[in-house]
Amino acid sequence: MANNRMYLRCTGCGAAFFLGKRLGGGYWISDYPEFKGVPLKERLNEFYDEHEFCSGHGPDCFELAYEMDRED
Repeated sequence: MANNRMYLRCTGCGAAFFLGKRLGGGYWISDYPEFKGVPLKERLNEFYDEHEFCSGHGPDCFELAYEMDRED
């Protein structure tokens, strides 16, 4: 359970990369099982590579997004 989750979102396609969550305090991230031991640096660099120039938006196509802002 979390009060809010923070993501890095690609403005080209809308894909989101989980950056952390908070629960009554500041944001943090843990080694969740779904990460399968892959370090954050590797997962983030893979996300960058996959979304560079995504949908023609150029390399600066990322924004912070928060779970509380989502409408889905």
